[in-house]
Amino acid sequence: MSRLKNITSSPISLQMYKTANPKVNLVSVPVVLALQPAEDVLEATWLVTNISDPSYNKDLIDEYITSGILTRIG
Repeated sequence: MSRLKNITSSPISLQMYKTANPKVNLVSVPVVLALQPAEDVLEATWLVTNISDPSYNKDLIDEYITSGILTRIG
């Protein structure tokens, strides 16, 4: 499974969802992901790929990767 890693030199707080009450696999999750420099998390814990789900966020994660904030490892 892939992981999302903070590749900046600073702590980050990222809004991961466009909804106030996101769920991943029917489990409520926080809206904000906070990572220290070089810290990583399991992507499956945060990723929602179903575009019809209100918690869909693949586009946000891809934007953070394109912007050089996160990278996908593993």
